[in-house]
Order: sequence, then structure tokens, then C-alpha cells
Amino acid sequence: MGCISCGEKTGDNVLLCKACFERLKDPFSLLPSLLDPTADMRLNHFCSVSMRIGPFSDSDITFGRGLEMITRLRELLMSSHKDQLPILIDRYLSMLGIDLRLYGDERLPRRGILRQIVNATSDLSFSGESWARALIRLGNIEALTAREMMKLPIEPSISIPYAKAMAENAVKRYERGELSPTLKKITEVNKAIILHFIGSSDDAIRRLDQFLSSEDFIDERHHILIWKATILLDLGRDSEAIKVIGELPKEFHERRVEKLRLLLGGLK
Repeated sequence: MGCISCGEKTGDNVLLCKACFERLKDPFSLLPSLLDPTADMRLNHFCSVSMRIGPFSDSDITFGRGLEMITRLRELLMSSHKDQLPILIDRYLSMLGIDLRLYGDERLPRRGILRQIVNATSDLSFSGESWARALIRLGNIEALTAREMMKLPIEPSISIPYAKAMAENAVKRYERGELSPTLKKITEVNKAIILHFIGSSDDAIRRLDQFLSSEDFIDERHHILIWKATILLDLGRDSEAIKVIGELPKEFHERRVEKLRLLLGGLK
């Protein structure tokens, strides 16, 4: 047989080759990578790591205290004193382009520390808004991973349990923080979007419609409309998506809206 993901020859009744199965064991490798050549320049500007070149009395090079954020993050993740971890994680993930809101077109730079942060914070608990914001960003990483898992050309019996587990982890992270009313609304919309990511698109639309009919979500209205149109387009319900886009102000211009209008026939 052949691997249903990459086509590599496999044994009898084996759907995935070893390499593709390893990708499932490291789901964060599925996230779309940031290919912008200036991304590393921007990151180096904010998170550069300087190294002093010998001579050293010790042959091992270790991370010590420093001003560089990524260096400080690594140190705190291994330290028993983690008081500054929430604000550093929040700032670092924000600089990498992980927003509080799910946008769907996020592309993340390849950084091994991302997986380290996600794993190390699975059972940590802090108070304060910085930690709540950090948890939302971490949850978004897992939500986006769930979406990519669902895209894999493999048996649903393999992909769906993985994706649902990642989605559940994302929701749990959202709920662990002490959320302000604003953050609470953001996470509620994120949860609806996650339903679409794992295949429950009709449920996602129903949730979004509930938010659109509530004055409590007026600040999120444009974001919700964009996602509703996106989901309808994904479902092939173009005429309904066009109506939803029509509810946005004509003077409202945003990258996702322009893309939707183009996909729907160059709407203005």
C-alpha cells in the first residue's frame, strides 16, 4: 500500500508511513509556517540572543539571566520562580503574531520554544490579566493545530480524535484564566470558531448568530460577520456568504474581507 498522506510505500493495511505518523505525534509541526523573510529580522530586533565567545572555564554554554525575552523565557520555564512568566509569554506570543482573536490566517515562525511553552504551562496557575491573555494565545495555538489536523488526508478515525483533543485543550485554557468581560467575549467567539475547525460548522453558525443578536457582542460584530461569511463560504453556501458580507459597512476594509469579496466574485 501507499501512505495516504505523502504516497510513500507502506506495508499491507498501513495507511501512514512512519514519517507522517511522527507528524501526528508532534501536531504543532502542522501549523502553517511564517515564510516572510523579514520575520526573522523583526524577531531578532525584539528577541535577539547575544553570545559571548570564550574563553570559558566550563565547556558547557548555558542560558543565564539577560534582557532578551526568549532567553529569559527559557530560564523561567526551567526555574522554580515563575512570577514573571505570564507577562513574558503574553508579550512573546503577541510578537509572534498570535492574537487574542482567532483570525484563521495565522502563520507562525518555526520556534521550538513554542511547543516547550505549551507543554510547560499545561498545569500552571497564576492570577491576573496577563496570565488570562497568555492562556488565550496558548489556546489559540492548539485551536489552530486542531484545524490543521482536520485537513490531513488521513482516515477520520485518526484525525478527528486528535483534533477534538486539541480543541478541548484550547477551550480548557480559555476557561482557566480570570477573564475580564472583554476577554470573555473574545473567548466565546473563539469557541464558536473552534466548532467549525472540528467539523461542527452548523453549530458554529448558530453560536455566531446568537452573538450577532446580542448587544453584548456589538464590539465584536465585524469580526463575527467575517467569520460567519467565511464558514458559509467553506460550506459552499456562497449566496448566504454574500448577504453576510453585505452587512459590513462598505467603508470597512480589512484583509480578510477583501479576500472574501474576491472569492465571492469581486464584491465591492
